[in-house]
Amino acid sequence: MTNTTDLATALNQTAKEIPPERAKKNSDHTPARAGKKMIGGHFSWAVHKQLKQLALDRDCSIQTLLEEALDQLMINSGLPGLKEVDE
Repeated sequence: MTNTTDLATALNQTAKEIPPERAKKNSDHTPARAGKKMIGGHFSWAVHKQLKQLALDRDCSIQTLLEEALDQLMINSGLPGLKEVDE
C-alpha cells in the first residue's frame, strides 16, 4: 500500500522546506518598475518577429519601440505625449 497525502498538505510541506534566501523573488518589485504597470497584447508570430527585427535594426529594445509607438498614438489622438504624462 502506498502512502498518500492530499495536494494541499504536500504543497505546504514543500513550501516550508525552501529556505527564504532561495525563494524566487517577485520581479515586479524591482526599483526600475516601481510605480509602473505592465501593458501588453497578443499578436501573431509574424508581428512579433517583425517587431524583434525592427528593434535589432535600430539597435534598441522592444520596450523602446513600444514607448515610441504609444507616444505617437497619444500625440496623434490629441493627448499629451508620454514624457508630459510622466512629469
